[in-house]
Amino acid sequence: MMVAGEVSFDTLGFILVILAAFFSGFRWSLTQILLLRSPATSNPFSSIFFLAPIMFLSLAIIAIPVEGFVQLGQGLRNLVEAKGGFMGICILLFPGLLAFLMTASEFALLQRTSVVTLSICGIFKEVVTISAAGIVFHDPLTPINVSGLLVTIASIAAYNYIKITKMRKDARKEVEGRQKEVEGDGIDAYGEAAEPMLAPPKQRDGRASPSRASEERSRTASEVAANKTSRENE
Repeated sequence: MMVAGEVSFDTLGFILVILAAFFSGFRWSLTQILLLRSPATSNPFSSIFFLAPIMFLSLAIIAIPVEGFVQLGQGLRNLVEAKGGFMGICILLFPGLLAFLMTASEFALLQRTSVVTLSICGIFKEVVTISAAGIVFHDPLTPINVSGLLVTIASIAAYNYIKITKMRKDARKEVEGRQKEVEGDGIDAYGEAAEPMLAPPKQRDGRASPSRASEERSRTASEVAANKTSRENE
């Protein structure tokens, strides 16, 4: 719906897009396994250090036969002539820097959350791109395109709401479990708390204070001594 009217349907193109989406998710799943299970790639930058050469070679193997050395050299020459040597190099390096930072942030996100969350972020990026195209460059958006944007934003909001609700529920269960463990550690063999502050409220209220308990023990000891003395006198 967001791109309705921009393209015409083609069966081969549709199959290629579906395959690209599948292999993109598969790639992120393998990357998450590397980040979480391999000590050598336990942080985003070490993962990039090992994966970047492989990605460069893969792209070069595909780009060189398709584009050709002559076309690549001509494009670089045209860029330098149009923008100058320094600006031409900056134009080449700045997108690479942005891509590096984006990849590092994606790897960091994968290390802390799931592949689904990363996919949701990618969809939100497309929403921002289409919205910016309509606002900044005044690209025409039909009612169907706007409806697609609204449906996508609502879906992202619903996913975030469900995710946050589940996280809060899990955190609440974890806190309750820890409280039960603390209360269980404070119960002695007779079912009373070894420390008064660790006892449940009812048990702590019904339990005698230390001063009262010492007074009762001293009174009992004095009564026993008095009875023993009276028996000896008899």
